[in-house]
Amino acid sequence: MGNITKTQFTLWKYFFHYLPASTGCCVCLCLLFPLTAQAAGQFVVMEGEGFDDPTFAFPVGGNPGTTVGEQRSNLMAHAATLFTADFSPNIDIPVAVSFSDVLPCDPDSILASVTGATQLLEGMPEAEFSNTWYPIALGKNMQGIELGERVAAIDSVFNDNLNGQVGCLGQQSWYYGYDHNPGPGQIDLLDIVEHEWMHGLGFATWVNIHNGKKLLDLDDVFMVFLRDNSLGLNWPEMTDAQRAASAIDENDLVWTGPEVAHVMSTLGAGGVTNGYPQLYAPTTLESGSSVEHWDNDVNYISGENELMSPVYSKPHKKALTMALMRDIGWTNAHYDFDEDGTTDSLDDFPHTDAADTDTDGDGLADNWLGGSGCTDAVCGGLYLDGDDDNDGVQDVVDVAPLDNQNSNETNLLLNTTFSGTRVSDDQR
Repeated sequence: MGNITKTQFTLWKYFFHYLPASTGCCVCLCLLFPLTAQAAGQFVVMEGEGFDDPTFAFPVGGNPGTTVGEQRSNLMAHAATLFTADFSPNIDIPVAVSFSDVLPCDPDSILASVTGATQLLEGMPEAEFSNTWYPIALGKNMQGIELGERVAAIDSVFNDNLNGQVGCLGQQSWYYGYDHNPGPGQIDLLDIVEHEWMHGLGFATWVNIHNGKKLLDLDDVFMVFLRDNSLGLNWPEMTDAQRAASAIDENDLVWTGPEVAHVMSTLGAGGVTNGYPQLYAPTTLESGSSVEHWDNDVNYISGENELMSPVYSKPHKKALTMALMRDIGWTNAHYDFDEDGTTDSLDDFPHTDAADTDTDGDGLADNWLGGSGCTDAVCGGLYLDGDDDNDGVQDVVDVAPLDNQNSNETNLLLNTTFSGTRVSDDQR
């Protein structure tokens, strides 16, 4: 369990996800007994109420189920597979999932989901930040210690009323396909699941955003990277009053993590302040939405919105969110925004599939990726680097073009018969 210096908390901090917009909140206390650590794990769905619904359903979007209950079970298993691939966890991450008709729905809006981390951990020697709260899934993953039988890291409840009934959000219904292609009057459940589980894994702060007070006067790993541009301070450095004011400091609340900074080239022009992406901080506080989502103006150069926007919108991607997850401690989390086969955390050019390496960090590509179709000195908005290791020796006559310490290199001038591309670091 680690060296817990304060009471371990079962924290019912839920995110009340409304459609078309989301909002929310959660807190708690209990002890877990660790099992033996294992080398690798997976996301595991603990099915609760609503998975035995016998209502007939046609197979749809890759989901072969023929009842609503079967399709729900299949979709949650599919989501667990996707999260396992994205996060490569060290342990099993149990997620309790159920459907409830108690959640409200009216003609104009619906409380689509109530989701949150079930517990917090603090005082772990494996953690980057001491005296700091971590959601249990992340904390136990760092420790490599299983949670134990039937202990959920995330509790996720979805609205069972979204089934086409009169008086509920224009008679809309859940779409149970895997292909993110809902028809008219349908809400993509897989989208909502992905969004909500991200909150449960750590896209959340346990600061009371109404008054700025920290839980038991301790930082949490999310707030560590929050910064107010107008104050020039990160949240751990602020007073309670300053944090409360920062939560409604529109366009000035930003994320400072280094992994997110690495993928900033994937973003469009909106939602960025001083080179940092903005968090959602409208001047009127919105519980469950403010602070704990990217700003609505954050989008990608390719036109998609962000998965962790406070408003349900499509199409969307999640490069920024996966980078944030790496910032808070999910070190195996990965994503490939440009789908070039290189995970964003290792891709020097995550926004384009033309190249993925820049050895000397000068903004010029070492080479073009196979299959990109690039052959010229300029391609996909990038310039080819003629001196990849920045040692003053052109690659075409450099015995070790990626090693500026190699003693076998030659400074011979390029001869006039050379037919390759000659590009220097200052040719842009």
